[in-house]
Amino acid sequence: ALPPIRQKRSSLLGGRFFYCMQNSKYFLKSGLNFLSVSRKNCVFYILLLMLYLVHYFYSLSHIPELIFPPPGSDAFTFEIFSDVVKQTGLQLKGWPAYFLTPPYIYFCWLIKILTGNNIIHYFKLLIFVQLIIFWISIIYFHLVLQKIFYEAKIFYLLIYALYPVYLFYIVIPVKDILVIALFVMQIYYIIRFFEQNSLLSCMVAGILTGLLSEFRGTFLAMALVILLFFIHYGYKKYIVIFLFSFCLAIVPFFLRNYLIAHELLAYNCVSGFHFYLGNNEHCEPVYLPV
Repeated sequence: ALPPIRQKRSSLLGGRFFYCMQNSKYFLKSGLNFLSVSRKNCVFYILLLMLYLVHYFYSLSHIPELIFPPPGSDAFTFEIFSDVVKQTGLQLKGWPAYFLTPPYIYFCWLIKILTGNNIIHYFKLLIFVQLIIFWISIIYFHLVLQKIFYEAKIFYLLIYALYPVYLFYIVIPVKDILVIALFVMQIYYIIRFFEQNSLLSCMVAGILTGLLSEFRGTFLAMALVILLFFIHYGYKKYIVIFLFSFCLAIVPFFLRNYLIAHELLAYNCVSGFHFYLGNNEHCEPVYLPV
């Protein structure tokens, strides 16, 4: 139970302020307990962050393609689209339905707002923000491990944190590492919901699932699996909440496609292509000139 408010205040806003000030130690302790940040874990996370920063500065100084991506690459294309959003507005008036990843386009646009027209600063900040988001996902991954395994948690955590492919994508200005981080957070909130029947966890899981499905259409299949779990374990009343939260993440993109491009599309046009590549073992995942 929350500690009692020591004094009544005439103003609700003022009362909340004094409540938080008087019980700041309690809220700080609760937040640390939520993240399982003991002194030992905190040192481990800080050391990882320092390692990532060394990797970040070394890569930027030795790989010029990171801040000067070749024309036609994904990083180059998304930078152009962030400029288009900046010039035409969030609705992208005059453009057809989304054919790339819309959440990442707007993510890049936010970075563009902070850096202006300086391309070097744009890519440096984009990589840095994605690195921090992935670092936060390590804490979530640790929480997931604590809920699943009793032993060898640090071993699995190190595999996730130091996996060479992830270290490679940490310093690449593309969406892949962001998708991995959001996926880990989604898994955590799904597990937390089944443990605590938390309404908030259900809503966050729904929103993250919706966003992930906009990044990769293959995550639609995962949304169906989650709904099957809800039905199997008797959480039918939460299905509406999950679907509502899921729709909150995709409705803005659907409305934009319908109102501006006059097309009934909730996802980008290559989602079916990604779904085909990811589920057909006989296909060759390459682009051919036409």
